Amino acid sequence: MEINFELYAQAFQQLSSIGAVLGGLAFTAGTAVLAVAANSNAADAINRPAKITAISAVASSIFLVISALVWSLMSADLLRDLAANDEDAVLALLGYNWLPSISMILGATLFFVSVGASGWIASKRLGVTTSILATAGGLAFLLIIKTFSDI
Repeated sequence: MEINFELYAQAFQQLSSIGAVLGGLAFTAGTAVLAVAANSNAADAINRPAKITAISAVASSIFLVISALVWSLMSADLLRDLAANDEDAVLALLGYNWLPSISMILGATLFFVSVGASGWIASKRLGVTTSILATAGGLAFLLIIKTFSDI
């Protein structure tokens, strides 16, 4: 069976788009929490749950944007190597897919941490609810990754 490497390039482009969108969403969430605190004169304007939410959201965005950038560059390099009929370079490039994959998993995990922590900013009841939902979302994410990846 011959491998169609162009499908990998297309998959990398799609994963890059997903990482970029989620990274932007995470960054927006983190900065929104910080913006509320910045506009307040109260000494305790940003409580511990807000700090956890902001830090995990911004860290999430960094990992997700890195995964998007790497997959985008990998796609371009893969297509270039395919055009040059350099199968060794293609196979070597595919060997680096674990880097953006780990970055995406870390980014998504931190994203769910920020979702879970966000409810605690308002109340214990909302915190419990968002933590349960974030845990369910995180487990669903890991199940999807396990189901559709080579792990």
